[in-house]
Amino acid sequence: MLTTMFLFLYILIICTFAKHVPLSIDDIPNPMISPELCGRSGISKSVICDIHELLSVDDKNVLEGVMNEIKDIEIAVAIISETNTNLFESNESVAHKYATALHNAWGVGDKDLNNGVLIFVAIDDRTMFISVGDGIQKQFTDWKIWESNRVWYCRN
Repeated sequence: MLTTMFLFLYILIICTFAKHVPLSIDDIPNPMISPELCGRSGISKSVICDIHELLSVDDKNVLEGVMNEIKDIEIAVAIISETNTNLFESNESVAHKYATALHNAWGVGDKDLNNGVLIFVAIDDRTMFISVGDGIQKQFTDWKIWESNRVWYCRN
């Protein structure tokens, strides 16, 4: 549990601001299939998609190392500069939509165990959403805290 908390805090700490074109859900590639399109060149498979390369290579390597140490849960991270929002939706609801869609499209976690977590961060939107498979919510004794505060604001 401490490692998982460290992972979430680490992602918040490394948030920085950058200006890029907003992305739709379909514009974000699956790092498990195409890591090179996700800013992870030179490796065959990744669980991090940083399409705008907002994180340094060292940060991505540390993050991936921490996530690989976590057992019984598969975690993936999508970091983009900003979402493609409209006037009728809040950044929070759009972040929820992106996280859920990417979680399902990428197939994060075991299908039968439903043990996947997708952490979605939109830097310029200043939002973060954590999509969690139903099969692991019981494992998080303090998941209600995360559930009630799942949209985070990245600060400089």
